[in-house]
Amino acid sequence: MHKRVYSSGWTVYDYNNPETRKTRTPSRSYYPCHLEECERVEEYKPGGFHPVNMGDRFGVQGRYCVYNKLGYGGFATIWLARDLDENRNVALKILRANSPLSGDSEVKILEELQQPSDHPGREHIRFLLDSFKVEGPNGTHQCLVMEVAGPSLADLCRQTEKDPWQKRFRKYLGHKFATQAVQAVAYLHSKNIAHGDINAQNLLIRLADFAEWSPQETDRRVPLPWDTEVLMIFDDVPHNPSAPRRMMEPFAMDDIYGLEYEERVFLIDFGQSFIANTQPCEQKEYTLTYSAPELIINKEAFLKTDIWALGCTLYQIRSGSDLFDGFLSTLNHVLLQTVEMLGKLPDDMWSKWEGRGRWFDEHGVKKEDPGPVDEELGDMEEFNSLKHYVDSIRVHNRGEKTFKSQQYQARWVEKMLMDPYGTALSDEEVDNLADLLDGMLTYDIEARMSAEDVLQHRWLSGNH
Repeated sequence: MHKRVYSSGWTVYDYNNPETRKTRTPSRSYYPCHLEECERVEEYKPGGFHPVNMGDRFGVQGRYCVYNKLGYGGFATIWLARDLDENRNVALKILRANSPLSGDSEVKILEELQQPSDHPGREHIRFLLDSFKVEGPNGTHQCLVMEVAGPSLADLCRQTEKDPWQKRFRKYLGHKFATQAVQAVAYLHSKNIAHGDINAQNLLIRLADFAEWSPQETDRRVPLPWDTEVLMIFDDVPHNPSAPRRMMEPFAMDDIYGLEYEERVFLIDFGQSFIANTQPCEQKEYTLTYSAPELIINKEAFLKTDIWALGCTLYQIRSGSDLFDGFLSTLNHVLLQTVEMLGKLPDDMWSKWEGRGRWFDEHGVKKEDPGPVDEELGDMEEFNSLKHYVDSIRVHNRGEKTFKSQQYQARWVEKMLMDPYGTALSDEEVDNLADLLDGMLTYDIEARMSAEDVLQHRWLSGNH
């Protein structure tokens, strides 16, 4: 029989040996999953993810049949399903049983946003088609059914080994998507609702006709998922019903050749949204590189905390890269860049940042010799102002362009949506974008621009 072993440090334990099993218990129940883009199989446990297998049916009388995977996050998995009643493709989001993000709260927020309104931002919210709960081996899970959309703006801009250069949207598209994102936020804020997690990953391009594809056309054009069997550590232990039979990687929407995109984006994921009032909302979960200092340091979110995140998002839409370096970012990493860019934090937050003394004196001046390079920071490009950050994206030529290594589909999407390599921003646009971000990325929450102010700014309303 094949000898299975489990490695812990430098010692290898043979768990098929009864004597070993008496003296040592593995820290996990499953063999590690070799798929790169996949949630951790160990998160399928009581309180965790709901196990989903292809062909599973959900909803009243099994209305929704799962047949592919769209994505996953820390608190939910998202599946491509067929609505058998309406004969259309839908997205099925299944939350963890113990998710700190209340599915009930997300449903209430979406129901409020779906109320009739003539606000232009309403059409850029992805609405709820259905909601229900499912009981499973890991607990009770909130399920949300929505229109299928994607890819995200972040996915389209992301650099890869095959595309090691910054990709940014064509000028008219970048401004159009940016305007729609701001309109969506303005609509939320008009109802005193804060989104709580604005970033380019939560802005999805709307698809023209994907929902209406027949099952046969969907099977023909959507890539088959990469999957692998879930294996238990012990041979004689039956499959744990808490986990699915197979783990799957989500397919990428931009892998579907010829998929028709609308020039319209949806703002999605309202799991961290809240009704804003005079008191801040305590928020422990956030996307670090899009988060304002009051959120990073004080764990407090306000309505205008969204504006900081929106500013970071607009920069990414136009530049193709993160404003705050997102690679292996830490709290110190982001705060260091923030102070370099915008100056010393307000005193109440400055005193709470324990790492400040490694790079700055108490006046916020960077030390000439901060000591050995901190491994957690890695190699960082240094810019001494927000204007310098924006200037750095003036010419679209950072990274090596290697068309020969790109797949045909990547070239097709690039040709349709993205700026040609080497395209330069005008001096006027650079100045206007820097001025806009200066009003959005300010430490003074009250002084930050409102979403309506952003819509009126010349970077969005003018011609460059």
